[in-house]
Amino acid sequence: EDLATETGCWMFLGAQHVTARGGAISYASPRLCREARSSAEQMATAFNTTASQLLSARRTEAVTFQRQLEVMRENKVAAEKKAEDAEAK
Repeated sequence: EDLATETGCWMFLGAQHVTARGGAISYASPRLCREARSSAEQMATAFNTTASQLLSARRTEAVTFQRQLEVMRENKVAAEKKAEDAEAK
């Protein structure tokens, strides 16, 4: 904010932490808002949409990996039981 104020530049910043549960944050400099408010709003919307999609993809990927891990564990238990049964015969 200080940089934008001191230099009078057009500035847009967006941030979203990968583990955040809340929405993304964004900042548009006073000059950008004054001279291109609609574009600044579009940038903020585009960033929020992108961040939301990235978070959703991470969650989807995590769920997929978790399910794959569960299946592998179930297969391991079944294979160990089968091996124990074979040794008992």
